[in-house]
Amino acid sequence: MPLLLLIFFGIYGWIEFEAFIAIGNAVGGLVTFLGIFVTAFIGVALMKRQGKWVLKQWQSSISEGEMNTSTLASGASLLLGAVLMLLPGYVTDFIGLLCFIPVFRVLIGQFLLSRLGQNVYSSSLFTSF
Repeated sequence: MPLLLLIFFGIYGWIEFEAFIAIGNAVGGLVTFLGIFVTAFIGVALMKRQGKWVLKQWQSSISEGEMNTSTLASGASLLLGAVLMLLPGYVTDFIGLLCFIPVFRVLIGQFLLSRLGQNVYSSSLFTSF
């Protein structure tokens, strides 16, 4: 497992570095460097704005006595998107922006919740024996 993580982060770093160089060649080094910080601020602003909307939807569904899983999925996707937007790099920023688009937000959130549910279920199986 540690070897897979090392390979993953090596490939991730290479892809981000190549994107940084390509964008730097297109628009200049200073603009590219400042763009990293601007996208982080955009991610925080999007998380605040859309996070408030998700919390309102979640509170209204709970007050009605029902659990809306699409709202929970949207919240999980927004959290992932905000984390990705805070990481330096343009590829992670692009993936983070996809997490904020409503159609993709629900799909990504449902995928995350299903994976989380599988991990919780499989870990509880082994601890019960």
